[in-house]
Amino acid sequence: VAGGVALPFGADRVEQPLLKRRMIVRLLGLFGGIAVLIVVFGLASSLSATFLEMTRDLGIRSAVGASPLRLAFEAVRWAVGAVLARCLLTLPVSILLGRLMVLDPGPAGWDAASWVGASLLLGAIGGAAAFLPARRAAAVDLSQTLRSG
Repeated sequence: VAGGVALPFGADRVEQPLLKRRMIVRLLGLFGGIAVLIVVFGLASSLSATFLEMTRDLGIRSAVGASPLRLAFEAVRWAVGAVLARCLLTLPVSILLGRLMVLDPGPAGWDAASWVGASLLLGAIGGAAAFLPARRAAAVDLSQTLRSG
């Protein structure tokens, strides 16, 4: 009996290996979700700290005539470019790990769509994590920025 439904003769032999695989897939999904959260928070805190350190530079650019929106756009462009460059640098490692991981009789393989999706997601997170601190730093008064540094 599986899920309250009587199974035909011999179906439990088929069901047992599937239950183990489902449990493994659920655990891998849970660990993957935790890893994504760690990456998101680490990336966001790293970029926030970077742009808080750049407050003086952004203040000087603002005094020269750059608008706060323009400075925030440049910061977001820089952050997204940095994240995507890191994704490209990790491409060979992800392909190699995809070939080395073995599930059942053959290799797990490498999924280009998942890799591209993860790279785009990290780029979007990087842009969002850079926008608010960069906009806040660009809007700071120049005299206050120069006195604090």
